[in-house]
Amino acid sequence: MSLIKRREVKIFIPENLKKYFFYWFSLKFGIVKSHKKRTINSIYFDTINYKSALDNIIGLSKRRKYRFRWYGNSLDTFGNFEIKTKNNILSQKETYKLDIKVKNIDFNRMLDLNLSKLYAFDEKIRNKISSVKLFPNVFVEYDRAYYKFYNLDLTLDNNLCFSQFGGFEKKIIKKYLIFEIKYNIKFDSEVDFLLNDCHLAISRNSKYLQGLDHLNKFNYI
Repeated sequence: MSLIKRREVKIFIPENLKKYFFYWFSLKFGIVKSHKKRTINSIYFDTINYKSALDNIIGLSKRRKYRFRWYGNSLDTFGNFEIKTKNNILSQKETYKLDIKVKNIDFNRMLDLNLSKLYAFDEKIRNKISSVKLFPNVFVEYDRAYYKFYNLDLTLDNNLCFSQFGGFEKKIIKKYLIFEIKYNIKFDSEVDFLLNDCHLAISRNSKYLQGLDHLNKFNYI
């Protein structure tokens, strides 16, 4: 299990502002590529009453999001179960590696506590999911580019595709971009320096809620 604590700043870039963003981005001295581009696949889990989604929509200061994530275009690979906890402005991500390939996972039963030992979940994660009954809900796929700006980690997501879990053939494809800055809060001044001449607004953004909105399950603005 790995644990990451950080702050995340997100900027939603609609299709009509992509040209401006790439122009601004190209002029920022100090931005370098930090990792090769890759495809990210995420299956989000929630309760039957959408507790994770509702906690986010009402802005609950402490909330959790659950997902399974893997990289690339093949199911013949391994992935991670992740729990993201938001506590006011800070985010914490716990990552649990599963020793079973994606193609062999029964996602409908993966978080069943009577079966979770089959997926090598340790006692810590079992305790965290014991109070909620979670179901796979939304599948999100996108391409991510990785950059570094001094002590800031930058990512740029595009080619976002959303589908209902179990209905992967019916993808909803969106043309907007999502730019994220992830960092230790002691580097707030570097974020200000990076964005001082950017005319795009920082906004709340959740791919899970976007997926629910695009699938007509929630209205998310």
